[in-house]
Amino acid sequence: MQIVLLSAAILITALCAVLVAAAWRNDRTIERDLGVATAEVLSAAPPLDRELLHDRRREPQSAAGRAVPE
Repeated sequence: MQIVLLSAAILITALCAVLVAAAWRNDRTIERDLGVATAEVLSAAPPLDRELLHDRRREPQSAAGRAVPE
């Protein structure tokens, strides 16, 4: 029983060491070939006005479920 537990502990320790080594290797590979992204901001306005959405919910609905203009 002790040999099985010792073998399992050694196996788990080895897998953890391989995992750390693989992560370290992956990080080195990424750092060697960093990319650069360029972007242009087209609008800084908020996407939706909450008050406008709030008012639309109060408009009367037609039979088709669409808002009926007043």
